Amino acid sequence: MSFIRQLRNSTDAEAASPVTEAILIELAVLSGAIVVGRFLERIKFNWMGEAGAALIIGIIVGLIMKGSKAKDTLAESVSFNENIFFDVLLPAIMFDAGFSLSVEPFIVNVGSILMFAFAGTTIASFGTGLLMWGFGLAGWCYKMQGGLLANLVFGALISATDPVTVLAVFNKLGAEKSLYHNVFGESVLNDAVGVVMFRVVTEFLDGKPVTAGSVWAGIGKFVGIFLGSVAIGIAVALITALLYRSGYLYSGPIHPHVPGGSKKKILQEESSGNVLFEGGLLVVLAWATYLVAEVAYCSGIVAVFVNGVVVNMYVRPNLSAEAAEKFEAFFKILAGLFELFVFVYIGLTLFLMDQSRRSNGYMWMALVALAVTRAANVVPLSALVNFLRPKYRHITPRAQFMMWWAGLRGAMAFALSMEAATKYGKDGEIMKITTFYIVLFTVIFNGGTSGFVMQRLKLRQADLPPGLEEQAAAHKAETEGDEPPAGAAGDAAVVKGAPENSGSLRRRGGGMLARIRQANDGYSLYGKFHAWNTKVTKFFVHPHAIYERQLQTTSRQIGRSSLAGKHTVDRRASGGGAETGVAGAGVGMGTGEQQPGTQPHTPPTPPTPAPLPAGAVEITIRATGTGA
Repeated sequence: MSFIRQLRNSTDAEAASPVTEAILIELAVLSGAIVVGRFLERIKFNWMGEAGAALIIGIIVGLIMKGSKAKDTLAESVSFNENIFFDVLLPAIMFDAGFSLSVEPFIVNVGSILMFAFAGTTIASFGTGLLMWGFGLAGWCYKMQGGLLANLVFGALISATDPVTVLAVFNKLGAEKSLYHNVFGESVLNDAVGVVMFRVVTEFLDGKPVTAGSVWAGIGKFVGIFLGSVAIGIAVALITALLYRSGYLYSGPIHPHVPGGSKKKILQEESSGNVLFEGGLLVVLAWATYLVAEVAYCSGIVAVFVNGVVVNMYVRPNLSAEAAEKFEAFFKILAGLFELFVFVYIGLTLFLMDQSRRSNGYMWMALVALAVTRAANVVPLSALVNFLRPKYRHITPRAQFMMWWAGLRGAMAFALSMEAATKYGKDGEIMKITTFYIVLFTVIFNGGTSGFVMQRLKLRQADLPPGLEEQAAAHKAETEGDEPPAGAAGDAAVVKGAPENSGSLRRRGGGMLARIRQANDGYSLYGKFHAWNTKVTKFFVHPHAIYERQLQTTSRQIGRSSLAGKHTVDRRASGGGAETGVAGAGVGMGTGEQQPGTQPHTPPTPPTPAPLPAGAVEITIRATGTGA
């Protein structure tokens, strides 16, 4: 019974006391993990992230509790509860992952992300299950009483990666963009795929007959659950977008001259409502999406992630600036705290759970199986992706090694193993204990060394050759469309396309493969998506919101231009020997005079904003300040 249920059912102070103490202990450990994580960040210690610190602190506190009298009274309350994880913690984490997703790099890398998430997770799941079954038959480790199906259940639950620590290091050190988004996209989707696969495989272990028809039915159910979950996430998000487009909950400033705006004479600085109502309903609907999908026998994880993506695209623009900022900050903090809390939860569980059925042989063989199947997942699929991509977008061997190294296991795998432990007796206990030690090993060892490995492999964005991104149009020409020529155009040319080069590819004999590579560059796909999304946005986003966003964009552009003028540095005058690279009014001491050794310059012109909606009037914003 979870501590929340115990607290609800308590009728006197004596019954509530252990639960209250358990909550206090968990909050204290969480606070300690935050303080330690911040300390590690301040000293730039890349060998352990906040997730690893939370896990270790939880283990230490759990060990202390085991040696005290508190074990008997608090063990059940502080132990990991999969219901709390799935129904309370996970929805916020997955919604934030979707809401924070950068659409452009995701679309550009969508082919490789889907390949690793679906095909890769399938290879890892069945490969791990088959290897562990074979190791058991050979007598190298514990032989599951459930046979092959029990090992396949273990393979499904352990296939969900959780590279929280690695991604934190990637952000800190500035990992190469495509590597970051491949690892991030794979981990988010593979969590969802792993859960759905676990549900399907457990049906066979629970007694469903294994026949050709039932296997195909299982595959169909997997696809149906996934597509149904995506549909629920999109549907709830679009309904929410229409609700917010109506302006009923809008709490920001209103411009009367914009179509759809209020007829009242409301100043731009004034607010028209309470931001609590505007953002509060959106928080409720995020959790509702997860629960609706679960009630419909679909995957709440998939639904709430997709919901977060679509909400970011079509609901967020309808929010006032204050509501959007607070809503994003709320979920960012909540998801971060919940992720740390999960690792604290897992750490506290180690010495408080029964380990009498621990199998060291099964643990070591599982680590071997995971290493092998991770390589069997990353290497062949990377080769296939590279075969279908232009050469400049290949996943290099170094990036493949980093992806293999980043295959950490975390909260999702442990939560599924807890569920298996309640259903499958000794086999389930073996799965749970093995999963915990795999989580501990990968988070501490792989997560702790990921920064060192990335630096040694030179996979930071700063380590890329100069001008590589500007050569994105190279796939349009030369050597069957995959050899970058010197001085190629920038990314914009890729989106627009270059039909004359496409014709040269056919004349040079590139054929179908060259055209596939040309179409699979990612940027062309994003260009088509952007054009389609622009049309859809007009239907789900209020004209007032579009206008407000244009005002904010123009204001930021003018602000940056003004700052650029104020902070221009005369490199030649300071002995650098280089000409001034940034021009602006008021160079030097704010006199506006040209300084010795500099070239004549003109003030920067801010970019032209997008056309205003019909019926809108233009508002001129002037930047003032010293030297402007």
